[in-house]
Amino acid sequence: MLTRIDHHYECRLCEVDDLGGRRPIAREQGAEVVARGHGKIVILDLPQKEFNELGVYAQALFKFSWQRSVERRKPVWNTRPVFLWADESQFFCNSYDVLFQTTARSARVATVYLTQNIPNYHLALGGSRRAEPFVESLLGNLNTKIFITTPAPLRTSTRRNCAVRTGETFVQAAST
Repeated sequence: MLTRIDHHYECRLCEVDDLGGRRPIAREQGAEVVARGHGKIVILDLPQKEFNELGVYAQALFKFSWQRSVERRKPVWNTRPVFLWADESQFFCNSYDVLFQTTARSARVATVYLTQNIPNYHLALGGSRRAEPFVESLLGNLNTKIFITTPAPLRTSTRRNCAVRTGETFVQAAST
């Protein structure tokens, strides 16, 4: 079962069946049911290039509502884990994400944030020296980092960050 925000005529939460048919979800269900882990996948299909700030705000608001709902769960050993996957996550990132990520694991939430580089988070969280602790905390709480390519010069903060987190030198050692 796939759930998506349908942006063609109006913004409504719909279920998509295996054949691509859609049926609206009752208003009282909304993000609360989705966050409770009933086996739904939510796709917010409001591209920033098409919907501009309105699309970003709508997705950020839904994400915030989902995060708060997930935090209200009382997980036990068999609580279904949930995940948050955000491509170009700098558009939806805010200071609440830092707080959320500190307790996400105990709420049985896995988070995958994709971005082009770390300075995008600095800009999203204020663009000043004040944003640096927020970014460091966010990255510190997102435990696994995968650096695919960093084509920018070595002096960029993304490459420095990668080097610091993985080791700055390569050491070859023979086994004894």
